[in-house]
Amino acid sequence: MAKTIKAYTSMDERNKIHYHTIFTIIDELPGVKEEWSYYAHVEAIDPVQLDCEQGNPEVYNYDYYRITIFETDQFTSDRDDAREEAEQQGETFDEDAYLNDNYDTWLNYIYVAIERPQDPEDESEEVDND
Repeated sequence: MAKTIKAYTSMDERNKIHYHTIFTIIDELPGVKEEWSYYAHVEAIDPVQLDCEQGNPEVYNYDYYRITIFETDQFTSDRDDAREEAEQQGETFDEDAYLNDNYDTWLNYIYVAIERPQDPEDESEEVDND
């Protein structure tokens, strides 16, 4: 099971309510257009701003991102179904138009956290008293 961390991402000032997002902790960010998994590839990576108040100091040990993925398996399945339906009705199927008209249908968002590199100056050094 993947390790996660909860961080406050916004606050309703009027009602004093914090809203949080659960982030999956990963080792490194993928590149844009790289495969995310066997069924999707990365479309965009955007940093996520946290609320200035946090209930867990561990939150500050990470950088936070929203990864936009394009679900290629679902697109392929839906496209094939649409092509078959068009053929059954005697119509031609324009794949580019189908993709453009329905693109947002296959987008999904994944929230991730990556541990910040430790600053060597911040680490406490052991002192040898001999």
